[in-house]
Amino acid sequence: MNDIELISSYLDGTLDEKERTEVLARLENEPQLRAQYGSMKSVKQLLSDRCTAPVDIENDWKQCKNRLDEIDKSSQAERFVSKYAWAMAASLFILVVGTGVANRLNPSRILHASEVNRYAASLTPGLPSTTNSSAIGDRYGLNFGKPALTVSGVASGRINGLPISRIDLQDVRGSMRLVAVQGASNIDGTTPSEDGTFNRCQIAQINAVGWRHGNTALLLIGDRNYSELEEVAHELIR
Repeated sequence: MNDIELISSYLDGTLDEKERTEVLARLENEPQLRAQYGSMKSVKQLLSDRCTAPVDIENDWKQCKNRLDEIDKSSQAERFVSKYAWAMAASLFILVVGTGVANRLNPSRILHASEVNRYAASLTPGLPSTTNSSAIGDRYGLNFGKPALTVSGVASGRINGLPISRIDLQDVRGSMRLVAVQGASNIDGTTPSEDGTFNRCQIAQINAVGWRHGNTALLLIGDRNYSELEEVAHELIR
């Protein structure tokens, strides 16, 4: 018999003399049991005062006891939380700090197209060598060997901790800028083309098309329509 059942039986007068003596001794020495007894007695008295018509006392009292059981369980849960609050808070603190450290060690891999172009524009391209152009082509899966396409400048740097390369291109229609960001998971601000091969966007009212090669995001930017840019991109992709 648990404490609630014991108090209920005591209030109902169904305990024998020995059990009544034991309950009285516990009520005198156990403040928690005494508080529980007081609550249950008040509830039973309230029910008795309010019920002027015949009611199913036994059934109602069982419902009261079930509710008190729920309250008791809730109190136990609160005591558990109170007891281990510092440990839980410490765990949460470690999680937050760990996430912050991880974010510092793993820079943002989602970049916006305008952000990428703005940073690339700040780089100062140098004159490319055949070896340099070939190495960049091998790294990003590009073919700079087409006679109608010339590499006029190359620059490199880091954006949000990720390697970025700027390759200036020239053909009979004019100049273009190719930007490659290694390790970027996504370039925001673009929408897929009709066939889904490339992504399209406008940067400062200039068209750009993007695609991926392995773990690298590439953007080809030029003052021409999307179809013409995609034609050049097809020529670049091996």
